[in-house]
Amino acid sequence: MSLPIDAKAQPERVVQYVRDHIITPHFEDVEEFEILSTIRYDPHLGQTQPSVSHPGVNIGLDFLPNDAHMPPTLPENVLFNDFAPDGAGPAHDPLQELLNILDAPARQLAPAGLPVSAQRDLRAAFKERFFLLKEHQQRLNLAMSYFDWDFEIPMSLLLDKLIEALPLSNDSTAVNLQQRMQQLMLDTMSYKMRVLISRSGNMRIEAHPLVRLPAPEDEQKYFIDTLLSGFVSGPTWRVWVDSQPIVISPFTTFKTTRRRHYNDARTRVMQAAGMDKMEKAEVLVYNDAFQLMEGSITSVAVKKYITANEYRYVTPFLASGCLCGVMRHFLLQKGLVQEDTIDVRHLKEGDEVLLFNAVMGCVKGVIRHTPLQSSVHPT
Repeated sequence: MSLPIDAKAQPERVVQYVRDHIITPHFEDVEEFEILSTIRYDPHLGQTQPSVSHPGVNIGLDFLPNDAHMPPTLPENVLFNDFAPDGAGPAHDPLQELLNILDAPARQLAPAGLPVSAQRDLRAAFKERFFLLKEHQQRLNLAMSYFDWDFEIPMSLLLDKLIEALPLSNDSTAVNLQQRMQQLMLDTMSYKMRVLISRSGNMRIEAHPLVRLPAPEDEQKYFIDTLLSGFVSGPTWRVWVDSQPIVISPFTTFKTTRRRHYNDARTRVMQAAGMDKMEKAEVLVYNDAFQLMEGSITSVAVKKYITANEYRYVTPFLASGCLCGVMRHFLLQKGLVQEDTIDVRHLKEGDEVLLFNAVMGCVKGVIRHTPLQSSVHPT
């Protein structure tokens, strides 16, 4: 069901409409589920993360009201270029463009795994290793509030539990959190941390190892190569458009373990394409107004040409029913993507997209098949 309200409406209006017209009639009685967040733990991120907000200013997530503070000035939406105008001069360098956007001088990293200072607070150091941790905590609490779960997760508790869930190498043991952090400080393994919270208030955390990457030499280049590579280079995923719409609900807006709608979309595509599994492949889903929402495991932005050479990446509005993703928020705040309504019938084979989440970062994608391609082109 699409929302018969302005796509740019205030988040509270969208939330109220969803409550009154979608949740109450369709989702009052659902099976038990857990609220979920997947967080990237990366020891090399200690000093590489560009700040989403200005120091001392809490801009909040784009789906949270922010009455307490004036938002900082954000960068203009970036126009990327395929070629230099009229063939004059060198081709546009997107890597350099991203370095300029991140707005910090390149610095050499300290040896991998070592603290920047022996006097540095270990908890502060570990907090930086969990990518966009504050945004994950905000979204967890927003989801619990939405579902009327009568508790919140403080940042200090979330950070401690994440550190306790990290595996120690060589069967090491630690009698307290401080010893655990000291031992983990020299370990360069990265993990996908799955934080699952139940209605009863139980929190469990799983740590799944990620592919070990070479030790970085330059922190900006590491951040871009690891989490923003889709803007520059890297692998290209195969992308399909689903053959039928999904119903928008809180289980598309928030990340939970109730994700049958996404699993069904992947199953449909696998069966239609005769595939046994989907590696480096994604399925794009949409609502019944043919508005693109997201991918089954990623958020999405479509490459939209403004001129023959210049293009932007556009991502669906939250009013489409898409997930309020933390990586989506980060890219919007950096001006690397912008919001727009995207008619899935205007997508065609060969179109380029950007796929992203807060664990794998951004990767390129190319649409391989869409059953909905319209003969009517967008104006």
